Amino acid sequence: MKKIFFIAILASLFSSCSKDNFIDTGKANTKYNGTILTYLKGDKFNWDLTVEMINRAGLNNLFDGKDAAHPVITFVGPTKFSILRYMLQNGYDKVTDIPVDDCKDFILRHVIDGKKLKADIPKGRATLLDDTVVPSVFDRSGGVLLTSIQGTKIFLYTFTQSFAGVANAGPTYLYLESENANVKQDIASADIEPTNGVVHSLHYNYTLGDL
Repeated sequence: MKKIFFIAILASLFSSCSKDNFIDTGKANTKYNGTILTYLKGDKFNWDLTVEMINRAGLNNLFDGKDAAHPVITFVGPTKFSILRYMLQNGYDKVTDIPVDDCKDFILRHVIDGKKLKADIPKGRATLLDDTVVPSVFDRSGGVLLTSIQGTKIFLYTFTQSFAGVANAGPTYLYLESENANVKQDIASADIEPTNGVVHSLHYNYTLGDL
């Protein structure tokens, strides 16, 4: 029954995503007067299982700005729906069923030291097919290669779409690739700025562990 419930939730959310792939994860592109942990706790719809996993991993201080070794961080965050899909695929009914070490490993794959806003990420060179926003060919002559706290190599880059036939006149999108898993994702909602860093939200169709 629980697995059926998970599937129903995921199916309804995929059908509700807007055409421009934007996901409303709260105060996107604005300052937030509180820590990353406070921000995540304030949006239970998107982040409640993420908060549970952070707590189970013993990482509350990191996300609350109290870890002296990592006072400012960038969180490329998997939402609850990414975690639900992982749980469904692996037979877990609740976050507390996931081993603590796995929770810590998964969360830290998505944490980078320092604040990396979309405007700080260099553009990458891409060739588009049918004028979509997803780069079909990327030669890695731009962008920036970063290492997560866990050690995952994450390549971030931006791409500005054309508009009305004018190059670089449309919206700018943020993408990431994982060197470890050969995975490419575009960011659903970028530049949420709590007091101790920035949150970039991954799409609902991302599955925890894919990085």
